[in-house]
Parts: sequence; structure tokens; C-alpha cells
Amino acid sequence: MKAPITTPQGGGYKSLNVTTRKFLGLYSNVRPCASYHPFVKTKHPVMDIVMIRENEEDLYAGI
Repeated sequence: MKAPITTPQGGGYKSLNVTTRKFLGLYSNVRPCASYHPFVKTKHPVMDIVMIRENEEDLYAGI
């Protein structure tokens, strides 16, 4: 889910991204990353990771 990227500066309302996250209670951004070995040469062919980022502070909270 992604709303429009830009947010009016100095406006009287929050961006659609912030409003949607707060309404649905989405407080983290989870991004799984998979290795494409053997199609993409890599130093760690069997390593898959998950990145988790908090969406509650600063810009992501609409402060």
C-alpha cells in the first residue's frame, strides 16, 4: 500500500501515508530480502535477511 509521495508543507492535514499507517496500526516496515543465487553472483549465496524499520518517530509519525 502506498499513498501519494508528497505532503504539502505547512498544510493543515497529515499525509495519506501517515493517516493510513495510524488508522491500520502499522508501526513497523518489514522488508524481506532473498538471495537470487545462482542467477546473481554473491559472496553469501544462502543468506536471506529481513529488515525491520520503525515508523513511529519523526517524519513517519507526521510530527
